[in-house]
Amino acid sequence: RVLELGPIVDGLRVVKSGLAVTDNVIIAGVQRAHAGAPVKIVQGRIVPPDPGSAPTMPSFTEPPATSATSASAAR
Repeated sequence: RVLELGPIVDGLRVVKSGLAVTDNVIIAGVQRAHAGAPVKIVQGRIVPPDPGSAPTMPSFTEPPATSATSASAAR
């Protein structure tokens, strides 16, 4: 599915289009989600981060890396 993302507002990313009102969204534990994994749907609440806290996810406005380096090349 393709989502059209908007700006970050109050520390949360705006989804401009691509979601239906009836869609479920993972708001915690996304690192455990993979195709075929069992899912338990529970109601949750998205809470904006504290204004003084450090960001926990990389910003989408950072420029991409210019090149990749393999782990063996760093030795």
